[in-house]
Amino acid sequence: MCGILGIIPSIDRGRFHSALDRLAHRGPDGEGIWEHPSQYVTLGHRRLSIIDLKPEAAQPMALGNLTITFNGEIYNYRELRTELEGFGHTFRTECDTEVLLAAYRQWHKQCLLKFKGMWAFAIWNEDDKTLFLARDRFGEKPLFYSQAHGPFTFGSEMKALMALADGWQPSHQLKKLLKRYDSYESVADTLVEGIKRFPAGHYGVFKDGQLSLKQYWDTLEHLVNAPASFQEQAVQYRTLFAKSVGLTLRADVPVGAAISGGLDSSAVLGAACALQGGDRLSKAFTATFLNSRVDESQYARLLATEKQVPLHEVALDAATALQKLPDDLYHFEEIFRTPPSPMMELYRHYRQQQVYVSVDGHGPDEMFSGYGNFMLLAMIDAGLDPGKWKDILQTYEGQQPDRGIIKARKTGNHRYLFMQAHRIKEQWLDEKLPGTKHDEQLHGEAIRKMGYYNYALYRLFHYTIFPTLLRNYDRFSMRSGVEIRMPFLDPELVAFSFSVPWESKIRNGYSKALLRAAVQPWLPKSIVERKDKIGFQAPLADWLRGPWKTFLQDTIASQSFSQFDLTDNLIAKQKLEKLWVNPIATNEDAEQAWLALSPYLWHEHFFKRAAQKP
Repeated sequence: MCGILGIIPSIDRGRFHSALDRLAHRGPDGEGIWEHPSQYVTLGHRRLSIIDLKPEAAQPMALGNLTITFNGEIYNYRELRTELEGFGHTFRTECDTEVLLAAYRQWHKQCLLKFKGMWAFAIWNEDDKTLFLARDRFGEKPLFYSQAHGPFTFGSEMKALMALADGWQPSHQLKKLLKRYDSYESVADTLVEGIKRFPAGHYGVFKDGQLSLKQYWDTLEHLVNAPASFQEQAVQYRTLFAKSVGLTLRADVPVGAAISGGLDSSAVLGAACALQGGDRLSKAFTATFLNSRVDESQYARLLATEKQVPLHEVALDAATALQKLPDDLYHFEEIFRTPPSPMMELYRHYRQQQVYVSVDGHGPDEMFSGYGNFMLLAMIDAGLDPGKWKDILQTYEGQQPDRGIIKARKTGNHRYLFMQAHRIKEQWLDEKLPGTKHDEQLHGEAIRKMGYYNYALYRLFHYTIFPTLLRNYDRFSMRSGVEIRMPFLDPELVAFSFSVPWESKIRNGYSKALLRAAVQPWLPKSIVERKDKIGFQAPLADWLRGPWKTFLQDTIASQSFSQFDLTDNLIAKQKLEKLWVNPIATNEDAEQAWLALSPYLWHEHFFKRAAQKP
């Protein structure tokens, strides 16, 4: 896990080095620069040492005619190494980077389908003077590129690319992108004009001044025939998940787990503790918000105590978060409905505790129905079966009480319920996805393969909410040089999750039914059957009305804010002022106020700083 940077053709080494320094937080353990003797290309690397800590494993790394700079981890590198040795390959290190290079030499682009892990890498081939770039299936690791200022540049963060040239401007589509603040991660355009986002699940070849992109992964093409019975499905899921957790624990440094007390993160810890032999967890971490209604740390304590894993509690407070906010916004680079500082503070504590890897539980909400309003789509899949409707509606009410739905169910108003399901279909599924190949033919094909409900989850996972969460957590953790691994994103596990029918996800009044059944042997009953999960969030309304109020008042009263024209300043002021006078304002109200102010804060604390010549 590291930071990578490259440019074709080479430029002044001093300026390249300054740009690479902007990624030092991603790789605090060392740096390397390789420049082609004829200045065709320069590759840079900031190292976070996780597997094989010896100097011989540093990057950029060469293997014959190939030279690589690589960010990420190949979890199954040991198995691949053994397979490659059978083809005659020899190895001088114990790292996954050398295995990746050998795999590329052996299988070329097909190696991507053999990897389990997360990656963004570039390989220079001296024989044909081409650069091969690739990003992992789901977009765990970031990769940006640009040709806006002449040379072809690529890197892990926009700030590094911006240091390689002058004259950057905010995107001319900024306002349009901000309307999709929770999903613009799946499109090519970024908030900076001329910088593009390399798409997840793609590889690219740069040759003769042109980059050609090709998709190598689409989950729709990897669906499987799941067992018919729910019990067999649970056993198979448990087996796949345990294997994935075992792979993600591989490291030569201490590995921790972030637990919130909810089902997903608890499942990771439970599985890790159930594994026999192999790599082990050293510590668990949880965030606490003292005297706050959003604090759920008691569940994390319960689990850590039962599993006898040391628990480090990180008390998050508004004053500390505000103090670090400007620098955190610079490292975050993006715009979101909540500030990044609370989560960045959590992972700062990992490094303080000398734990450099975290296994986290992200993914099941988007694969197994963590969002209640989409659940009604299963009614369309269920046809006119009243028994199935009853199960769907009971589960829906448990997650997201809706008076209209409850009344309609009790009075037997099936027409109303069916209309509500189709309203959500029209709102979420009939809208064309931006920046994807999802034309009408593919849209129909996906629904035929997986049904309306699973297709809604598929879109959440691949194109809207989840890519944004992956981006956020990469920035949160790598701000402090901490690597996040996500066992739920094993490709076999993802394909299996989208292959089981909706009845395996909504069952007996519970969402995530299959996941609950699969991990039940590892967890306390109180966590497996818990329905009241809030989700990790700071008490933002309390913060914006209290300790952050003076800062916000000074911000909207400043001359620079009044002159800022990339968003509607009046709306931002109105939302904040309304929040301040409303004693019962919710976190949702606070998020809308923060989102309205965010473009200005992004411009002040990220763009202006990143656009400066190093």
